[in-house]
Amino acid sequence: MRVRLAAMRHEKERYRKEETAMRRHDREITDRNDILDIMKRASVVRLAFNSDPVPYILPLNFGLEVLGQDIILWMHGAGEGRKYDFLGQEAAFEMDIENGYLYAPARKSCTMPYESVIGKGVFQEVTQEQEKLHGLDCLIRHAYPEGREYQKDVVKVTRVFCLKVTDFTAKRRMPRP
Repeated sequence: MRVRLAAMRHEKERYRKEETAMRRHDREITDRNDILDIMKRASVVRLAFNSDPVPYILPLNFGLEVLGQDIILWMHGAGEGRKYDFLGQEAAFEMDIENGYLYAPARKSCTMPYESVIGKGVFQEVTQEQEKLHGLDCLIRHAYPEGREYQKDVVKVTRVFCLKVTDFTAKRRMPRP
């Protein structure tokens, strides 16, 4: 019995390592600044929540905030919606930059260069007016780095939430020369 339990623990630990290890190490991006650059260029984040019977996936525009080592993704939404059922829970996220399809006639193959970031974090709502305005400011700066004005009174009818990133990884596939 002890041998079987030890084998089960070993198998579980091996699975955990395989689950987080990237299969194509040649495509892995490890430089934090390169990863943040991808996040800055992405326009949509997809959040995924555990739900029964299938995961709930939500594409959203977002604002990126980097505070030292902390990364926060800011989002907003209407007063109601299924996403609010997941407040306080962990969510997975994905964002990517597509670079179009490439067809190689000599090889008769098609591929797509891309850059992507996946990770997880805690999904939270902010309710204080100053926090909400800060989140909306981050959204505007992400979409318009040169800045844009918006109606501040919208904060009264807008729900603002964020994903405090706890873990992430990234990869890139560039075209062959």
